[in-house]
Amino acid sequence: MLEELKRELELLQAAGRLREFHPRLARGKGYIQIRGRKLVDFTSWDIFNLGQDPKVKRAAQHELEVEGIGSGSARLCSGTTPAHLSCEQSIARFLGCESSLLFSSLNQAILSLITAVASERDCILVDERVQGPVMDAAYLVNCDVVNFNQSDPDSLAKALEGVKQYRRKFLYLESLSPTDGSIADLTTLLRIATKVAPIVIIDESSALGMVGLRGAGVIESTGSTSYNPIIVGTLVGAFIAGTKILTSYIVNRSRSMLSENILTSAIAQATEVALGQIELASARRERVRIAAARVRNELGLLGYSVEGSNLTAIISLGFASLNAAQQVTDALILSGFLTEAIASTAPLTERAYVRLIVNEAHQETEISGVLAALAELRRRV
Repeated sequence: MLEELKRELELLQAAGRLREFHPRLARGKGYIQIRGRKLVDFTSWDIFNLGQDPKVKRAAQHELEVEGIGSGSARLCSGTTPAHLSCEQSIARFLGCESSLLFSSLNQAILSLITAVASERDCILVDERVQGPVMDAAYLVNCDVVNFNQSDPDSLAKALEGVKQYRRKFLYLESLSPTDGSIADLTTLLRIATKVAPIVIIDESSALGMVGLRGAGVIESTGSTSYNPIIVGTLVGAFIAGTKILTSYIVNRSRSMLSENILTSAIAQATEVALGQIELASARRERVRIAAARVRNELGLLGYSVEGSNLTAIISLGFASLNAAQQVTDALILSGFLTEAIASTAPLTERAYVRLIVNEAHQETEISGVLAALAELRRRV
């Protein structure tokens, strides 16, 4: 087996697709030191640099002094602290839900959710371009997966016609695509979904902080709460939010919850403080949107294939292949800017993206610099 694995890794390396870790030596507000260089950072999802915020750090430090490192036990035994419960209450209030549960990662959250509520008699409708682990979790419980194109409402309508025989129908929607920055038309999709009344799961991971009046995501911005969806997402760790009945059921029926290693209480405390900062950051959100819109517009004028919504900090540049996207990111590193090349998860396509995430700390000179570097690349290509 090892020889087969070795040959496959060699093929990936020859194709320029071998993944490796590049440890960062430092990260500050809008910059990063990595690969032997100090670069302007267009890869951080911490758009408001809350990881560096003094109030957030002090909250974590205080809780660390009280509780120490680690949870010491699974949370259903003795691993739950008041900080965990307080953070879960704050997440629920922030999202307008009755209750929430903290998890160490989105993978763990979705695994716990799907394996608790779905079975072989059910189906999950999901866009096959979604990068989250929902399809993997469905396979574990032999729940059928039905694919549709989230950007095409007619595609969902057709998919719904073929799932009436299932006991439970789950509709999994990604509110904001982390790949191309597009925002789902939740109003239309949910209106179509009422034909079979599926259980709606909405992943707000990429929208939190930037979309919505208080940064609570696409659901907040569209007023889609009347559908009472299950909300999943990432902060520092991850969460599931919904009704008290749902979260209680997951605690009691999810086998993975029995051994789930909860986030440390220091992270829970820091997350709660950071949520308060996000909720009050309307002016900061607007500044980032204006800067991102400028980048998006100017790159479009240069002839790049620009995707994404003006409500977000994400700018995605489309390319014909991952190699082409990687060449652009490598060239930008030489110019002093860190961006990310991402392969599309859509089937039967080689399309890829160079993703830039605008940070609150980016200065005018840095925005102008990355635009100039991309303009020069466009002229050379």
